[in-house]
Amino acid sequence: MEQPTPKPSERLKIRIGDQEHELLMTYGLLTRLTIISSSADSIIEGTVDPTSRDAIIITCLTKNGRSGVLDPGFDFEDLDMSVAQVEEIFDWAMSHLIDFFMRRLEAGARISAPYKDRLQALTSSIAGSEA
Repeated sequence: MEQPTPKPSERLKIRIGDQEHELLMTYGLLTRLTIISSSADSIIEGTVDPTSRDAIIITCLTKNGRSGVLDPGFDFEDLDMSVAQVEEIFDWAMSHLIDFFMRRLEAGARISAPYKDRLQALTSSIAGSEA
């Protein structure tokens, strides 16, 4: 039997320069991240596309409600952070995105299961009317 995947941590401790901060994955932050990466394809693309990657990291760092630690409009180039630290933020965000999409897909399958016969009939009906 397959082991359940552990949920990503709600919080991530980071260091910018000589100050330690804590990022919090709120529903609002997760929603903003899903706007950037709205599908499995865009999640995969985000791992190699620098524009998407930067947008995810900047979104995580920008203050908005209870999430983020830096004021909007901060200069990304001036951050005193190593590549490894930035990658840790990106990986944390991606873990949350993947976990969210997987949970929603699993819930969708569970919710739609009782309607399987009706969905198949509807799909057949639509396919038959296109012929």
